[in-house]
Amino acid sequence: MPRGIKTKELWKNSEYRKRMQDAHRGQQAWNKGIPHSKEAKERMSDVKKGKHYSPKTEFKPKYFIKSKQCIVCLKVFSGPAWKLRIQKLCSRKCFRGYTWPNSKKVEKKCEICKKSFKIYPAREHTARFCSRKCFGLSNRGEKHRNYKGIDVSKRDRAMGQREYRIWRKKIKERDNNRCNDCKRKNGENGVSGLIIEVDHIKPYSLYPKLRYKVKNGRVLCRDCHKKTDTYGFKLLHNKNFSRRNCG
Repeated sequence: MPRGIKTKELWKNSEYRKRMQDAHRGQQAWNKGIPHSKEAKERMSDVKKGKHYSPKTEFKPKYFIKSKQCIVCLKVFSGPAWKLRIQKLCSRKCFRGYTWPNSKKVEKKCEICKKSFKIYPAREHTARFCSRKCFGLSNRGEKHRNYKGIDVSKRDRAMGQREYRIWRKKIKERDNNRCNDCKRKNGENGVSGLIIEVDHIKPYSLYPKLRYKVKNGRVLCRDCHKKTDTYGFKLLHNKNFSRRNCG
């Protein structure tokens, strides 16, 4: 029996395979860590030159880039071969001229700004606005489909304005984000997750002239803010802050 066939039959036996694995376990290859010489590298590269394992992966010049002529403008454009099999037009402009060759743009008036804008006839019955800005203005407040009749209070609207944000920032910088009552601050003595709020010393609703005065503000944590007499709806039941006593 030839030698090669005999070894193949031996490797079919599970006990023989296990014995061979145990014998070679822990041993290192004789050529491990030995770099190839320059002659060996050149010899290996010469052997592999010009060989391709599949005709699909065969190298072609310029990465398969080919040229084609546009149907509309007759300009020559280039691209990948796989894309040019389907592509017939060079740009979107030619695409519009190819799909709508006899169509002309129609003028319409915007429902918000009343400016005239041009569109293709296909959008004549659907286009209502000239820009995204006008589209956004058309969906605000009562015009929005999810509007439920809830109006934002003047106080909440004022808190989003620039003047209110600057006032709040100045007070936080002055007090260094430290609560005026408990003197706690995030990052000191293991304190973390402390919610910092800016409070009006004299109420916002009763003293309109002092709303944006820096002297009328202070930094409080949420726990200390809740203890004040003017927090939430406490002001309605507090006799010391009635409208008659406020000037």
